[in-house]
Formats: sequence, structure tokens, C-alpha cells
Amino acid sequence: MGRLSLSPDCADLDAPLAAAPDAVRVQAGWAAAQWAIRHNDLSHTALTEARIGGPSDPIAAVVAELDNRYFELQELLDEEGEGSKADVLVAFRRARAANALEFAVRGEADEAVYEAAASTEDVQALRQVVMAALGC
Repeated sequence: MGRLSLSPDCADLDAPLAAAPDAVRVQAGWAAAQWAIRHNDLSHTALTEARIGGPSDPIAAVVAELDNRYFELQELLDEEGEGSKADVLVAFRRARAANALEFAVRGEADEAVYEAAASTEDVQALRQVVMAALGC
């Protein structure tokens, strides 16, 4: 699988991530995912018990649950005018944060950072977390 390009908001992380040794890159992805989980106030046993190299299936189940919630809210808003764009955005960001952790557990740092970036408007704070984890 090829590397993802990060969104323009954090494209400056592409080069440092690519240049980092694998172990450091994995730690940066983990740091980004953990930050996204905290930033989005996610709490679930599968997320708390997650470890790099551990099983990702329990996290994938949480991601599916959160994605379904996002899709349901979006559908309610689009088709029935119920709910708010803010609620839909929160659901989307929470799903992306959990997905960041799923990628981080599997050691897929670039994808973890990509999903973490999708989980927030505070890209500057995420950038600081990733750069610190990379030792920059």
C-alpha cells in the first residue's frame, strides 16, 4: 500500500514522517492517535486497552459503530432536517479519531496521522504532537 499524502493543513508532516526510522514513525502515529482520542473525548474499553502491535479487531468494531452513528446523523439531517451540522461533525471526528487508533495499533503511522488530522480543527496542536514524537 502506498503512503497517503496528508491534507494540505499538515502536508509539512509528510517529509519528517517519511524520513523518520520505522520505530519513530510508529511512535509518532501512536502519539497522534492518542491525542485524537483525548481531543475528541472518546472513552471505550477497546480504545483504553489498545497497544501497538495488539489486536485491532476490537478497535475496528468501535470504528464501525462510530461510523454508523455518523452516517445515521448525516442521513437524519439530509433527509428529515433533524439534528445539526455540529452534531454530524462531532460524530465524524470521533469516528476518525478511533480510526486513527486502529491504524496506529497496526503500526500504520501515516494513516494514523491522516485520520487524526481529520478528527480536529486544531491541526497546529496535532502538528506539535507529531513533531515532538519525531524528535523535531
